[in-house]
Formats: sequence, C-alpha cells, structure tokens
Amino acid sequence: EACTSIYREVFAILKADDKYEKFVFITGITKFTQISLFSVLNNLSNISFEPEYAAICGITKEEVMRDFKPEINKLAEYEGWTFDEAVAQLTAYYDGYHFSRRNMVDVFNPFSLINALADSDLKNYWASSGATSLLPKFVDDMEIRLKDFDNCALLSTIIETSDVTGGGPELFLYQSGYLTIKGYMNGTYLLGIPNFEVKQALNEIVLPTLAMRKSNDMQSTQAFLNLYLSVGNLPEAMKCLKALIADVPYSNKKLASMDMEERYRLIMSTIFNAIGCRVEVEKMIATCRIDMVVQTTNYIYVLELKLSNNGGIDAATEQIRAKQYIEPFKADKQKVVALAIELDEKGKGLVDWKEVD
Repeated sequence: EACTSIYREVFAILKADDKYEKFVFITGITKFTQISLFSVLNNLSNISFEPEYAAICGITKEEVMRDFKPEINKLAEYEGWTFDEAVAQLTAYYDGYHFSRRNMVDVFNPFSLINALADSDLKNYWASSGATSLLPKFVDDMEIRLKDFDNCALLSTIIETSDVTGGGPELFLYQSGYLTIKGYMNGTYLLGIPNFEVKQALNEIVLPTLAMRKSNDMQSTQAFLNLYLSVGNLPEAMKCLKALIADVPYSNKKLASMDMEERYRLIMSTIFNAIGCRVEVEKMIATCRIDMVVQTTNYIYVLELKLSNNGGIDAATEQIRAKQYIEPFKADKQKVVALAIELDEKGKGLVDWKEVD
C-alpha cells in the first residue's frame, strides 16, 4: 500500500507533464492492474509479451558471441575449457528466458551473465541478488511443490493481464523470474525453470525447511558433500549424505502423503541441486527409468534407491547390472559411477551403499 501511493504520485507527474516527454519506458518485476495506477496514467502500452521486444531486457546468444569473446576466452582458459564449452556452460547457467510466445528467442539473465564474465567464474549470482526474500509470502509449501513448478501451466488471460496480487504462486514465480515461458498451446502458457542458476537458488531456499534444520547447521556438511563428490571420494561423500538425510523423511510431517521412496528422492534431489550438481530424477533410458542421475564437473553418478524391505542394496545392485545403467553415459567425458543405495523403510535414513561395476 505504501509503495502504491508513491507510484501513483510519480505516474501522475508523468501524465501531467507529458508535453515534455518524448519517450517513457517503465519496467519492473510485477505488473499492477487492480490498484488504479493506470487510471492515473492510462496512455501506456503494455509491451511485455510483444514479439519485437522479446529480448529488450536481456542479452541474446548472438550478442554474447559477438560482444564478449575476450571474456569468454578468459573464462575458458581459467577453467580448462574450449571456447564452445565455456559458451555451453554459460548457456546452461544463465540463459533460457523467453518473453513472447511469438518469438521464443533465448535471453540470458544480464545481471548474472555480466558478473560471471567479469569474475571469470560461474557462480550463483541470482541467490545473492536479494531476489529470494519474497518467496515465502507468495508460495506455500514451496519445499514440497518445487518439482511441480518446473512443468506447470497458466491461462493466457491470467499471465498476460493479472497482477501479482491476483494470481497464484505460478504467476508470482513467473513475474519474478523463477519461471519462464517454455511453450504455448490453445490459450495456455507452459512454464518451467529457466536455467541451472535459478534451479540451484530455489533448492537452496527450500532445503533447510525440507530437512527441518537451520541453514547454518547444514552448510559445512553440504560443502564437504560437494567436495567429495567432485573428487570421487565416495566413502566420505556417503557419510555426508547420510548425515543430511538422517530422520528427515520420517520426521517431516509435510512428506507424509508421499510413499517412502518418493520422500527420499525429493530430499536427496534437493540436497544435490542445492550444492550445485545437475540432477535428473527418474531419468528414462532405453531399458528402464533410473531413480536419479547426479552430475558434477568430473563425475556422473547413477543412483538406484531401494528400501530395506524391498531388497535393499542387493536388489539395487542387480537392477543396475541387469538394466545396464552405465551404458547410455559411456560417451560422456565424465567418469560414470553407478551407486546402489539402501534406505530404511521407516524413514531413518541411509542404511548402506555400494559402488557397482
């Protein structure tokens, strides 16, 4: 309410003095329709979804390749990548925004991209930008619903005309940049998470609530898990993972509606995403569906989870071998490691693990 009264005063001045104004461009993360702002300034055109302006507030791949070659080469040199590999990493981290169903040009987040090129480092600049503070006010049960937001839909009448106070969490997440347009069909927008940076930021936000621990109680263990996974030290990595999921599925009442294996998949995928791994849950391959694939810079971990009362580690090992889990990843540069993981059926955490040849 306080903000709105200030906006109204500013807009009234814009309208009163329009004879002095040749061009006015207003942008922000949320649109206001229900608060009579535009009765004060009613001669605006909303260009948010127009195809010719789809890339006006970001940086396209073409512009990156044209204007930032020295910075990309410097990043590539630091990380031991080729130029093309550096572009691919920047794209995965910071690209993926779309602002018009009629022009699906990919747009990079300019704030993150320029910071990454200035630092010659791929960091999560989104999480440090203050963009996360409003989430709890607009999104209930975020930790449980997060996976649903990566493939959701909104009617065009809602996304194109409603303000943030008149829609659900999907509209807020879209307007604030956590979701972007992935497709459009028959009056319905299909939305999803734009890139790896945003996905990691979201998982960092929900992990403490999901794990029922304070964030600072988990940070050291998460850091060690990231370190051990990145160098392939599985005994120490599994100790960290065991510590992070101990008693979580059992004690978190919000998870009660899920079956136990699904609960474990949720908490484990959130942990891996939050430390910066690339995670695919229930990845389809030719022979079956893999429970989880976790990628670091140098390793691909292929995980099969089994509850103790469903065969445990022996059943997981047998399935990895019988269904040839490693086969689809042999062409990748990273080392592939298959892990059979046994979990307690009563929710008490990780029981045992085994690397499968």
